Amino acid sequence: MASSSVLNGPLPRAWPDRAAPASSATDALLRVLLCVFIATLVAEGPLRWLAVLSGGPNLLYLRDAIPAGSLAVLVVRPLLLQRWLNLPVLAALGALAVHALLGLMLGLAPFQVALGTKTFMYVLYGMAMWPLLQDRWPAVLRAAVAAYAVTIVGLAVNFTGPMPWEGLEYDTAFGTVATTWRWWMGAIPRLPGFARVSFNAAMILGLSGLLVMVWLRSAWWRVAVAVLTTAGILVTTSKGMLLAFPLAAAWLLWPAGEGHSRIGRWMVQGLCALGLALPLAAVMCDYAGGLSPDGWPAVLESAWERFSLIWPTAFDLLPPGVAGLLGGGLGAIGTPQMFGHYPHHFHPADSLAVYLLVDFGLAGALYYLLPALTLRVATAGLPEQVARVYAAVLVIAYGYGTSISMFEETFFATTLGIALGAAISGRGTALRSA
Repeated sequence: MASSSVLNGPLPRAWPDRAAPASSATDALLRVLLCVFIATLVAEGPLRWLAVLSGGPNLLYLRDAIPAGSLAVLVVRPLLLQRWLNLPVLAALGALAVHALLGLMLGLAPFQVALGTKTFMYVLYGMAMWPLLQDRWPAVLRAAVAAYAVTIVGLAVNFTGPMPWEGLEYDTAFGTVATTWRWWMGAIPRLPGFARVSFNAAMILGLSGLLVMVWLRSAWWRVAVAVLTTAGILVTTSKGMLLAFPLAAAWLLWPAGEGHSRIGRWMVQGLCALGLALPLAAVMCDYAGGLSPDGWPAVLESAWERFSLIWPTAFDLLPPGVAGLLGGGLGAIGTPQMFGHYPHHFHPADSLAVYLLVDFGLAGALYYLLPALTLRVATAGLPEQVARVYAAVLVIAYGYGTSISMFEETFFATTLGIALGAAISGRGTALRSA
């Protein structure tokens, strides 16, 4: 692991030099565009409201040009200027192309497949951006502090009353949408703050909160951020994050020592196994089929729905027979379904594992397991701060992923991509030094 002096400055390069070209105006522009993109996610509620007031309700969708254009530049530029291929990103792009082609062959609507591809584009975008960020680690932490502060202030203001833009509906190219969702858990409002939806706010708060904790030196301040973040997540009523964040935060608060990394691996791998075992057991054992929702506390009714209805029916979306092992193709489940041939057949998945299994089949199981199984090797070549953040992000991914599909949350997908980019660089360093 790196010494503490290293953590306060630029990180040592973990990818080959050609994977991270020298700083240039293009690199600086791409980093600025990433900040702009993240800002549109952190403040999506008021930005959608302003777009409606200005008479351009579709303007915010232009932000997707940032990850798409940046990804194209980061893939093509090394090839043109250095005759070098960014193999991890190209391999992921190739895999997406295969699964997209499979979806088209299985009869999914082209736009449905395109939206399914876009869902995972943000992960690739984050992966491709990491070489431009690894020398700017202090700036990454400061950006996380800014996102955290905006989100916590938004939730505090929203706690005092509804935001002016909440629930405003308007027509777009994708149908009637709302600036932010107004919804409740029983009589309790689910607050979004400045984000679009409550679970968006919970995701931004949880992930940025981890980085803020790493940024702070004082243990007492880290504890205060952990408590404040948990309180903020509580007002969003996002139960999955309310379970996952305290686990990740407690691990970050635990004093570093010989067993610290081992405990982190156990947490990640245990949550990974749980997230896969629960939906598979719901399908194979039907252990909730005989239960009535009346026997469950109100706060756990959504869990009953997952056990008895959502998870078992998700696998009906797979092709019959052996073909189901290849998955349903990109866009087979989740929001992309709403733009397919049968838009009323929307299935939420409500599980990271289920989402990947339905889209990718057996390959989805590999994609799901790989980060957990390679955690030790991936973090061996990383500076201590980055390694701790990567493990904590995986705790959130697998922990919160037991209850939602995760990848359709753009902030998470981009953050996970950046973390995976760091992990790939760490794995390369560990293998070269072995």
